Amino acid sequence: MYLSASFRKVDGVVVVYIRGKILFGNEVETISRQVSAISSSSRNVVLELSSLTDLRSGDLGSLWLQYMQAHTAGWRIKVCALPRSIGQLMAAAKIDSVFEIYPSEAEAIAAFQVEDDPAIVGRSPAA
Repeated sequence: MYLSASFRKVDGVVVVYIRGKILFGNEVETISRQVSAISSSSRNVVLELSSLTDLRSGDLGSLWLQYMQAHTAGWRIKVCALPRSIGQLMAAAKIDSVFEIYPSEAEAIAAFQVEDDPAIVGRSPAA
């Protein structure tokens, strides 16, 4: 397997650190199953991709499909630390707008807290 992942929980969010290359769609499915197995108490996931070294354009479809299936099943997924080359590939394929992409892990985790806190949602920038 060219792709590996490690996991940790932060404030009720499962952070998945993905390393390596996505060369075959089954690698994405394997990690998806691992996330499902460890995330019994939370359906909030951050995919930290700073160590993703290669993603082929043909595998964008596998990544997108897994993301959409998870979203349909009630998972909330955010992507962070996207390497520039992979961000450019996603933009060229026009699927970057499908994913919620954040510059850092901390910002992605904070986004869940903002979504879940009714006192923060709808607050004006000046507040």
